[in-house]
Amino acid sequence: MLIQVIFCKVFNMKKTIIYFFINSILLCQNSFESIDIIYDARSLGLSGVGISDNITDESEYNNPSLLKIKNKKIKLSFLQYPANIKSHFIKYSTGFRNFSLSATYKSVNFGDFQRYDNEGINLGQYSARDNSFGISISNSFSKSSDIGISLSLFQSRIDNLNSILGLLTLGANVDFPDSKASLGVVIRNIGLIFNDFTNYKETIPTSVGIGISKKITYLPLIIYSDIIWWELRTIARFGGEFSINNNFLVQIGTTSNKNQFNTNLLWRNIFSGISSGFIYKFSNNSIGMSVSNHGIAGILIGISFSTNLN
Repeated sequence: MLIQVIFCKVFNMKKTIIYFFINSILLCQNSFESIDIIYDARSLGLSGVGISDNITDESEYNNPSLLKIKNKKIKLSFLQYPANIKSHFIKYSTGFRNFSLSATYKSVNFGDFQRYDNEGINLGQYSARDNSFGISISNSFSKSSDIGISLSLFQSRIDNLNSILGLLTLGANVDFPDSKASLGVVIRNIGLIFNDFTNYKETIPTSVGIGISKKITYLPLIIYSDIIWWELRTIARFGGEFSINNNFLVQIGTTSNKNQFNTNLLWRNIFSGISSGFIYKFSNNSIGMSVSNHGIAGILIGISFSTNLN
């Protein structure tokens, strides 16, 4: 549904083809594209890379085995998309015995739209929104390896039409302390459709991903790279996070999907598909902000706040 709604909004504003702006395809494959978009501001600054990111806050999607937390933590994030589309992300994490647990709520608000009949008569407004509720659990498989699983219920609504999915994501991660590297593997969005919009059977965007991370020996830098396979496409993502000091982190990332963001201007094309952001830590809290340039589709902006409750 994400592509369809964005297309309607941007077409009314620009009367041009919409360039899909969130590491996805140009034209709609199915109605569940918002399952695969970025919701967390830090993830946005890294262009979505994170299958082997040991401090990711989107572990329920990136890789459930990365939920390595024993303290109580709350994370809030808000993203502003082009066409005045907004997303919200709320996550609560805690530890229980040897397990790490989390509960997550994610939503995309596509806004209100005007309804017209075939003669152009205004029939009023309707709205569109996607919601997701999920839980995750992870545990150490050995001293340097972890496994995890996440379950979520996804609802997509446009006007009085609803579609409901159940989704399962599996992940594993192995750390290599001697080389300061990690390797992660994830199978995302194994799902079952409980209710369809119509009689047309939509496709759930199941994918498989592999990611590696590496701490650079002589620099305060961790580099990340992912490759993700869907049925009809493959995308690579790259990112890095600099530790300016113990309290200030800077992220930068890009994606191989940059051809979807072409603007016919070389300088804009060079910077299209590039993201950056920062996180500032203070006391038991942190705040963050990120931006991502998606060419003709515009700029995405994310802000976040987190706090440790222990």
